[in-house]
Amino acid sequence: MLDWQYWSTSGVFAPLNGQSFLSAYTPSAIAAETYQNKTYGLVSGTYQEGVFYNKQIFARYNLSPPTTYSQFLTLLQTLKSKGVTPMYVGLGNVGPVYLQFIYYELMISLWYPNAPGGNLAQDLETDSVKWTDPSFIQAMNEEKTLAQYLEPNYTGVPWENMPGDFAKGSAAMLLDGSWDLPSIQTANPSAQVGFFPLPGSDVAANNQPEVGDNLTFEVLRSSHNQAAAMAWLKFFSQPSVYAQYVNTTGISSSQNSGTFNGYAAKAMAQWFGKGLNLNNFYPTLSANNAYYDQQTNWPDLQLDVIQGKKTAAEAAALYQQNWTAP
Repeated sequence: MLDWQYWSTSGVFAPLNGQSFLSAYTPSAIAAETYQNKTYGLVSGTYQEGVFYNKQIFARYNLSPPTTYSQFLTLLQTLKSKGVTPMYVGLGNVGPVYLQFIYYELMISLWYPNAPGGNLAQDLETDSVKWTDPSFIQAMNEEKTLAQYLEPNYTGVPWENMPGDFAKGSAAMLLDGSWDLPSIQTANPSAQVGFFPLPGSDVAANNQPEVGDNLTFEVLRSSHNQAAAMAWLKFFSQPSVYAQYVNTTGISSSQNSGTFNGYAAKAMAQWFGKGLNLNNFYPTLSANNAYYDQQTNWPDLQLDVIQGKKTAAEAAALYQQNWTAP
């Protein structure tokens, strides 16, 4: 059970069923906050994770966004041969968790399509698949390969510097979330930025961005004025008001329709609002189980594989050994 499901069924949040504003939102947005046939939250939008690229640098070397892993490797090798830093990420002040911009995408590309139940997270939680699955081992091996094309000292570069460094041309590509697009625009208003999902598979259709239900509104059951809260959500959901929110924040729309012309919408292009939800491929981790079954420690093994301290198979075995299904 996810945290919000626990709080919802424990009487903390009021159900939104029957509210007219829900009809403005996509079925996936509604489903993401529905449990036991009751909708407890309004997903105000989603942010995607993937690869942001400098269009000017790509044009200079006649490069196009890749759609397969093989194409991506060729692109990385070409940029490196030209003396251009291919990819940028910063683990300083945040740690290996920011490798999620690689391992999330590779889990989606390589492991999720093989999930027997169609939901990798649930399959892991029911033990119908194991962390030692060959697809996960392949994902970690690819992560090690791709890490060769990161900037020098990526483990020490502060994560706070990522948008600004990319905006000034420190690398051709930035591994990040779309929440940082406004910061890129602020740092360099003339920066021309595009986006593509980091491709781990040679089957292009398997390569999708990761999306999360990053900002969700709930109404407390104990609220002294539930009616006012519901009225505000109805106001917020009006197309003209909601468009201002999307264009200002750079978040991707979770509504059924609308016209959005903000910086993020233009940069994301056809990927705006699209991708695979985190809850479909990454299971709920514990706060107090074995070491590598904890959210804060899980990414450590990813860095160990990249740095050659452990093989992918050794890391997978440790994940399985530490794993306790919820």
